This record gives sequence, structure tokens and C-alpha cells, in this order.
Amino acid sequence: MEIPERAGSLTNNNDSKKSEKKLAWWQLSLIGVGCIIGTGYFLGSGIGIKMTGPSILITFLLAGLGTFIVSDALMKMSSKDPQKGSFRSYAKKAYGSWAGFSSGWVYWFSEMLITGSQLTALSILSRFGFQIFRFGYLQRGMRFWALLLS
Repeated sequence: MEIPERAGSLTNNNDSKKSEKKLAWWQLSLIGVGCIIGTGYFLGSGIGIKMTGPSILITFLLAGLGTFIVSDALMKMSSKDPQKGSFRSYAKKAYGSWAGFSSGWVYWFSEMLITGSQLTALSILSRFGFQIFRFGYLQRGMRFWALLLS
């Protein structure tokens, strides 16, 4: 994916040099993370906070700790023995081909289930998102941030 060096700038076709930049892998990764955060995490967090209240912070801390431990272990394994296939390859190496096969398919099925729930969350958020224009929340929010930043 290529983007112009300056957004909105007019390019002269007579120039012999092209002034275009390419997005790096980490920029594309951050775009992907940004797309995931809006639908899944905020809607799920809102429902959890509504049901449990402030005690959900304990759950968030435990989930963050578990995520850190798993990512740290995967980082150490991949730096010591880099292979294609990520966790599937390491499960196959440690427990045999059945573990690699089943962990790969379980991951694929979980991604398919997550996609459906994210589309449901997107439809719920878009339904509420259009109400912003009716009640003037957008205008009030813009005024608030303009006053805060000025």
C-alpha cells in the first residue's frame, strides 16, 4: 500500500522523482489493531462493566497477566527456534502432530467465531452511532474538546 508523502499535495507529473512512501509492517499492524479495538473490546467491556461494575478490573488484570505470560513464552520460543506456523509448530514439536493439527484448527475456528461476534458488535455500535447526530452529542463533544485543547 502506498500513500503520498504529503496528504492533499498536488503532484507535478513532470517530476522525474516519485515522492511516495510505503507503509511499514508495524503501521499496517497498528491499523489492524485499531480496527479490532473498536468493535470487540469496547462493546464487550461495556456489557461486562454494566453487569459487574468496578469489580471487572480484577478480571481485566488477570486477563492481561495471562496474555503477558503467553506472549512472553511465545516470544522466547520463537527467538530460540524461529519457525513458520507460530504456536502450532511449537505444539507439534512438543506434543506430536496431533497437537499441532488440533491447535491450528481450533485457532481457525475461534477466528471464525470471533468474526461473527465482531460483525454483530459492529451492527450494534452503528445503530447507536447514528443517534449521535439526532441528539447533538457530536456537536457538544466537539465544543468540549475545542475548549479543552485551546
